[in-house]
Order: sequence, then structure tokens, then C-alpha cells
Amino acid sequence: MILAKENKGSYNFRKNALDEHAISQQHNEANKKEVASLRMITVSNNAINNVFQHVLQIIRMVFWLATENIALSKIESFLNLAQLLEVPNIKKEGYITYANYSSAYQILEAISQSISNNL
Repeated sequence: MILAKENKGSYNFRKNALDEHAISQQHNEANKKEVASLRMITVSNNAINNVFQHVLQIIRMVFWLATENIALSKIESFLNLAQLLEVPNIKKEGYITYANYSSAYQILEAISQSISNNL
């Protein structure tokens, strides 16, 4: 691209301004903040996905107990067994476990309601 003589000075000014900005502290800080923001989004999404997978596994376990006619009061010992067997997505720490009869009953009610709505 051939620049006209009158535009060359303008072009050099813009290029120099961009080059100076690219090496400025302000630009470096903005880049660091952008990278940190992307990391935070990734960490948040991973945490949400892990919790979702944990709850989904609990729902599957409650459904299995119900289909096998096993009392929902056994959910806590069933979850303890799953933890001992290192069942994927069943964690001991850092999660809401729903490891009680009341939660299991509410999950089963939600499954039942969902099935009824789809009939």
C-alpha cells in the first residue's frame, strides 16, 4: 500500500501511539485483568459443573433406591458406600450432599412430578 505524502505523518503518529500504548503499564494491567477475568470464568464454570454432576448423581441414586424398593432412609449409608467406592462425582468435602431422608424424599417427589407432567 502506497501512502500519500500527506497521510504518512498521520500514519506514523497513529502507529507510534499504538506502539507506546502496547508497552505501557496501563496496557499491561488491562491485559492482566482480562486474563484474571477469563480464569475466574473458567474456575466458576468448573465449580458449577462439578456441583451439577454431584446433584445429578444423587438424583440417580435416589431413583435407583426407589426402583429397588429400598427405603429412602438408607440414602445416607448409600452415599457413604458410594464415597468409599469412589463413585465419580460423589465427593466428601466441599459439596452439599443431600444425604438425608428429607432431601431424598423431595428429589423423589420432583422426579414423580416430572414424570406425571410428561404423561
